[in-house]
Amino acid sequence: MFNIMPIKKKNELLSHTSTTHYTSKILKATAQLDDTKTLLTFWDDDASIEENFSRTREQNLLGKSSRSRVDDELKIFTQRYFFDQDLASALSLLVKMNISREVLHPILFYFSAKADNLLYDTTTEILQSYAMRGQKEVSTDEIRREIQKFVEEGKTTSHWSESTITGVAQHLMTALRDFGVLEGKANKKIVPYYLPNKAFAFIALYLYNEGNPGEKLVNHPDWKLFFLDSKLVERFFLECHQEGLLNYHGAGSVIRIDFPTLSLKEYADVLTRK
Repeated sequence: MFNIMPIKKKNELLSHTSTTHYTSKILKATAQLDDTKTLLTFWDDDASIEENFSRTREQNLLGKSSRSRVDDELKIFTQRYFFDQDLASALSLLVKMNISREVLHPILFYFSAKADNLLYDTTTEILQSYAMRGQKEVSTDEIRREIQKFVEEGKTTSHWSESTITGVAQHLMTALRDFGVLEGKANKKIVPYYLPNKAFAFIALYLYNEGNPGEKLVNHPDWKLFFLDSKLVERFFLECHQEGLLNYHGAGSVIRIDFPTLSLKEYADVLTRK
């Protein structure tokens, strides 16, 4: 049996709160999956995050036309994935070991949404409410109206113009489509989100390390990013237990969850070998 206590750590970048004002940073980078994978492919574990970024700039690994465009992307990538060396190494390993996009993309979506309150709330509040009432189709104009409400309620960092609201709505829709939450071009639909067990297990370990053992992990609000309630989460844990990805034992309200390692990089290695 795995028997490792969770590491408790605090990361302000990924501390979602409804009181945080929304920013328009989605305008500078949507999903950017190709650039993310390029950066992770050339990632050097023996170098620091800043050293990796310096090499990315010097060699123009992202193939951008200007230094400022590279810096904009790297700033957002830092907030999403590169605030922690272990996470960066784990994601790099997943990419270098050619983990399927079905596993990788939900993981990248999770950390992107955690780094952007507007992307997080658009998914967990707006899209989830649509899904719960059986609405599958989502238009850019609907999202634009929802964002307009946020602006009117003073939830944005400043008062956004109509053009900013429209641009943010368009970029949000693009990001959600690229990550696989939505599908379609002009007319988009909510995808019945299929979350592979390996992606679920990786995210579960991250949350576990954040100080969420047992019942707290099962009932964590972040699972709403994948439209999961506690019953579905429990089913995922049982399936992951059966596959040997973790140990899950539940007896009433007492839930015990153990992982074979607390290192995200080591766990990424476990997942790629399964």
